[in-house]
Amino acid sequence: MHDADILLTRTRTKCNSALLDASPCTFIGTATIGTDHIDLDYCRSKGIEVANAPGCNAPAVGQYVLAAIARNLKPGETFADKTLGIIGAGNVGSLVGRWARATGMKVLLNDPPKEEQGDDGNCYVSLDEIAEKCDVITIHTPLTTGAKHPTFHLVGKEFLSGLVRRPLLINSARGPVTDTVALKQAYTDGLVSALAIDCWRRTRHRYGIACDGRHSHSTYRGIFRGRKNPRDINGARCPRPASKESLRHGDYSRGAEIKSALRTERARIRKHGCSRL
Repeated sequence: MHDADILLTRTRTKCNSALLDASPCTFIGTATIGTDHIDLDYCRSKGIEVANAPGCNAPAVGQYVLAAIARNLKPGETFADKTLGIIGAGNVGSLVGRWARATGMKVLLNDPPKEEQGDDGNCYVSLDEIAEKCDVITIHTPLTTGAKHPTFHLVGKEFLSGLVRRPLLINSARGPVTDTVALKQAYTDGLVSALAIDCWRRTRHRYGIACDGRHSHSTYRGIFRGRKNPRDINGARCPRPASKESLRHGDYSRGAEIKSALRTERARIRKHGCSRL
């Protein structure tokens, strides 16, 4: 950074005084929604402009969430049989909600900051109602600690102990939004039937439970069903990269159902004059 005027980054790079003190950098662009990896106070004090990209990955996350739900459906079940709870209804959460409704799912939203604004036409529910009524819970909040509604460990022991329907829980937001220890215990105790996790507490995913080995992405992604001991999956906590053979024989039988729902949503977007996803 000694000769760089502009820094383009993602969440792995900590943008703080240690990185920037000896740099002429005047602009940081992060290809992410969140900015918790950037010391915003420091940047303001140094006159460094910061720009993030809200909604940049919303369609990809929406596809990931629907694929996780489809993978967890039992034989004979459909999306319409499920109630989805969305914690965080911003750019990503609102898109996930629209797509989920297009599949026939009932959707409950929780977002206290947006609820207080009261001008977006949505009806919001409490976390207690999410815990009580939802078959699937997906998290799409930023990571905040000092705000009026902090999200650090938002999904912790208190919330997890109130789960009624043994939901699939999906976290593709920020790892520390969930209390990892409490989440692992809830899974062991059967309060959570399955997990789909796309982010972890630490950068290199040291606190991940396990995955099924079907994905070889930079972030481990796993869905667990009916396994009390995570080591029952591939015999290890972290999987080896998936082979083409294992991907070829994966269960993607519900892909057509998801594609049909997405086509319906795209048609709605075109009809109402919105930009295509």
